Amino acid sequence: MNTILIILFCIVIFEILVKVYFYFISFSHLDPSRSNYLSKEYQPYLNWIEDYSIPMFEYMPIGFRIFNKKNKSLDGIAKINSLGFRTEEFVEKKEGELRILLIGASTAFGCGSSSNETTIAGFLEKKFNQDIKSYPKKSYAKVFNLAQVNSTSTQDIINLSFFSINLKPDIVIGYLGWNELISSYGQDENFIKKFETFSINEIDDTKSKFYLEADLKKNFFNSLNLFLNRYVFIYKIISKLILRNSVKFNNQNYNSLEIIKNRFKLNQKIFIKNIEILQKLSYAYNFNFYAFTQPYIYKKEKLVDNEMKVVDLYSYARPVHGGENFATFLRNKDIYKDVIKECEKKNIKIYNLINIFKDETIEVFYTLVHNNDYGYKRVADEIYKLINIK
Repeated sequence: MNTILIILFCIVIFEILVKVYFYFISFSHLDPSRSNYLSKEYQPYLNWIEDYSIPMFEYMPIGFRIFNKKNKSLDGIAKINSLGFRTEEFVEKKEGELRILLIGASTAFGCGSSSNETTIAGFLEKKFNQDIKSYPKKSYAKVFNLAQVNSTSTQDIINLSFFSINLKPDIVIGYLGWNELISSYGQDENFIKKFETFSINEIDDTKSKFYLEADLKKNFFNSLNLFLNRYVFIYKIISKLILRNSVKFNNQNYNSLEIIKNRFKLNQKIFIKNIEILQKLSYAYNFNFYAFTQPYIYKKEKLVDNEMKVVDLYSYARPVHGGENFATFLRNKDIYKDVIKECEKKNIKIYNLINIFKDETIEVFYTLVHNNDYGYKRVADEIYKLINIK
């Protein structure tokens, strides 16, 4: 008993000494997290994304993923309605209203924006209202943002299927592509091959209570690892050291780029199918559907210092997508080209915004795809212009 107490006492003393040491000496060089590289203006969103103490989302078993209103990390920046969308409350459409819905993932949601008014949806509402005379019998415009972080066009289909009947949109704008073609490589390949649809990837392996017995050991060790990382400083430091030296963060060995390439044709097929479904929903609910692809940082030729840090983060410090090889792949490839070509064969028009920031000289990107207010305004202006070409 005395031996055990002595060991515990030594561990506690060592824990205190390590904390004191790292209080004076930063251990950021051990930490591949994004907070050390991304702009300070983006930090509220990063804190929301990386804080696991309160879930980001709520889920409904039919396939809804919505913002968790109990999470207050974005209070003062993002106004969320009672249904979990970053927009005003859904109300009955009034006579003379031009109603627009925006669908998509985190960029459409507005990660990086300083307010709801400076998201793509916010800027679009201003543009439509400034030119409302171009729409006969319409006296004002309202844009509702149905985008959700980490989403794909599969969730957009579900949202439109359930909400369009009451919202009665005149126009639906899809800002799509990155999650479908690039970020979905972590999803269960057998699932998406079998059902030809994208899943909600963070709950891919979620099972009902009837299956928990088989995973008791796995769940216990996962929970223990999370507990120790959060409350035992020594364990946290050791974990970071292991992580930095593991194959996962070795730029030469990490194989996610190969997974992305191998999965690319399948992802394209599902994305095209989803665009076709969205187009058919427009016929069913009598709205005009416009699809736009998302730009990404590797197509911007004149990066500012903060944007260079973003590239360094994903090329060297945290090469979770494949590092510099991933960057080269995306610089040299238009990932949307074949999707647009196939959709044109089906008489579906997709507007490609991949090069919208190619010659931009000021800061636009906070991450690989998320923009600042100026970037979102540029996107909204371009979307509005393309929709209203006579």
